[in-house]
Amino acid sequence: MNWQLAINLIDLVVGTAFGWAFILRYHRNYPWREHDTGRHIMSWSMIATLFYTLYLVRTLSDANTAPGTALNTFNLIRLVLFTAFTIVIVQRYFKLHGNIVEDRMAALALNEGKDPAA
Repeated sequence: MNWQLAINLIDLVVGTAFGWAFILRYHRNYPWREHDTGRHIMSWSMIATLFYTLYLVRTLSDANTAPGTALNTFNLIRLVLFTAFTIVIVQRYFKLHGNIVEDRMAALALNEGKDPAA
């Protein structure tokens, strides 16, 4: 095993282990479903951890399987993960846009002496 593969495996193992540990701890200790920020943190962490898990399994299985054996399954899983990641990124963009618009409207209302909550 060369040093690059060793570092890659260490990165994947550590990232996968701590990713799942974070997800389980966050899920058990915080009401993440109740808040937009919590849902964002959980979805982002879940997708990143699934990528780590996928690449760890792929790296470990490449040494034990014939070339191309699991390629179609890997490509399908990768397609699903990239699609989910893209959806989360687009959702974050529009959520940020909505927050910026709300903040500007509130600032305008304050400048005009109006109650922004009204």
